[in-house]
Amino acid sequence: MGRKTRETLMTALVTICLGLVLADSAQWFLRVDLTRNSVYSISAVSRGILRAIPQQVHVTYFLSDRLRSLSPSTERIADLLQEYAAGSRGRVLVSIVDPDRTGLGERARQFGILPQQIQVVQQNEQRTIEVYSGIAIDYLDRYTSLPAVFTPDGLEYSLSFAMRKVLSGRRLVVGVIVGEPGKTLQGDYENLQTALSRDYSLHEYLPGDAIPPEVDALMVLGGTQWTEQQLRPIDAYLGGGGRVLFAVKGLRVQTAQSLSAQPVGPSALLDMISFYGVRVGSDMVLDNACRDYRLPQQQPGGQVAWEDVGAYPPWVSIRSPGVSAAHPITASFSGLDLLWPVALSTAEREGVRAEALVKSTPSAWLQPPPFVVNPFKVAREGPPQGDPRRGQFTLAYALSGIFPLRFSTGSRSATTRMIVVGDDDFLSDLMQFSDSLSNVLFVENTLLWLSGNSDLLTIKTRAATEGRLDRIQDPAVRARMMLGAELLNVALVPLLVLLFGVLRAVRRREKGAS
Repeated sequence: MGRKTRETLMTALVTICLGLVLADSAQWFLRVDLTRNSVYSISAVSRGILRAIPQQVHVTYFLSDRLRSLSPSTERIADLLQEYAAGSRGRVLVSIVDPDRTGLGERARQFGILPQQIQVVQQNEQRTIEVYSGIAIDYLDRYTSLPAVFTPDGLEYSLSFAMRKVLSGRRLVVGVIVGEPGKTLQGDYENLQTALSRDYSLHEYLPGDAIPPEVDALMVLGGTQWTEQQLRPIDAYLGGGGRVLFAVKGLRVQTAQSLSAQPVGPSALLDMISFYGVRVGSDMVLDNACRDYRLPQQQPGGQVAWEDVGAYPPWVSIRSPGVSAAHPITASFSGLDLLWPVALSTAEREGVRAEALVKSTPSAWLQPPPFVVNPFKVAREGPPQGDPRRGQFTLAYALSGIFPLRFSTGSRSATTRMIVVGDDDFLSDLMQFSDSLSNVLFVENTLLWLSGNSDLLTIKTRAATEGRLDRIQDPAVRARMMLGAELLNVALVPLLVLLFGVLRAVRRREKGAS
């Protein structure tokens, strides 16, 4: 072998070795995601969080080997975690362990990750097995966890939210004031409390309590009977830059004994909200885009079955055409159901920007007192077209800017944010009656926006785009496409293979004859 040849060979070997080192490096790497919207790569928001990590974060995916062999979703979850590790430039260390095989079951329990029961079918037999599938994030002397992770859907958002929480060393604090006399957060908003407690530190305050400045966002649920003295702490909290969600309406619905509704009359709370820039109406909004009214029926064994009594226009159901596509809260919208809502309108205030967030359909209508809310007597059709009571009504506003303060003459708030929703029932446990548990998702988005974490909402809007046949809505076109696909796979492909075989046999015979 000549000298020049040896030098060329050595150069090639060194280049290959260097390439392999770089390919295995956490500092130098190349990833290519050719999917639309790059849905298999972490977002710029997540990369920004990872770049800000000052010291190493340990991420442990507690995963039973039995589940890993049964569910392909676990590999996608593992891939996403490895994407985090690669994007962190070595700041995130990912481990995937089976607690049963490695004896780390107690360690998983310390993070709040417990085995979950799942149904599996093996050898034509359905069985229940216990498996681990949870993620722990450990940083310095702090940790947080995602106790049950069985799908990659929404996982990037949950991971980035958890990462930001553990890095900051504090949970976002959400204050709640329940305005209806006799109602409490724990007793009447159990679904809301359970959902929000996973990510937020909830504190319930009584009307008139001072709101500490460390509260990142305040939820005011009702309160139309409060006095001005009880409202002053909310005004003071807003003045210091506090962010508030007001869920209020100009009518009060009684559900405890008999279903009825009455107007609230004069209200210091509604006057205060009007002073900030939104007028809360007193007429109920009805819409044929609505939920069905359901009645619970107790079944043997403690189970509850729901009796559907038909469409109920006072339970207005809002879907994507009725929301602001530009606002972060509703940019990726899963739906919102409002129960006996009222219409809102803006009262322009200098320095305050109001954006209509949620609207009814254009065929909705208003019902003034006396209200008919009985599901067997409620109007199913509104007034004719052209009647001033019929139209499209705004049901929620997002406001931002410098607000005038109600109880400090001439004073204004720091730059802040506010949401006003024309309903105080949509977050209560009535969500079970209207099958509207997705209302919690709307509130989670609202709290992120209010608390200044709206960048995390951009992660929620990222979704895989699937090229499925059910995207073709016309039944005739869909049938033709399905028939064409069936003919292509069942008839044409085998025919082409057969034709190829015949032609090959003919050519061989001709060669043999020659």
